[in-house]
Amino acid sequence: MNDFTEVVGGDPYTLQTYFTVTKSILKGETYAFRYRAINEIGPGPWSEISKLDAATVPIPPPKPFYISSTDTTITIGLLSTLDNGGSRTT
Repeated sequence: MNDFTEVVGGDPYTLQTYFTVTKSILKGETYAFRYRAINEIGPGPWSEISKLDAATVPIPPPKPFYISSTDTTITIGLLSTLDNGGSRTT
């Protein structure tokens, strides 16, 4: 796969166990990541690919609204949140 953007940080001979990507990320998009170890002999094979969604917790939806009621039931209406955080809500 040649559609990956190479991200290199810090000393190449120091094990970095996390990396934060902050540029060109769009909410709602899915991104694929992989990595590999490199030592003085050269690079090893790539890891398996992990796909992650750029999403946040959705904002609260509007309050429920009254539709109807009987002696034993109440029917309310629910609206979708205005910002789903970049991922389908249920």
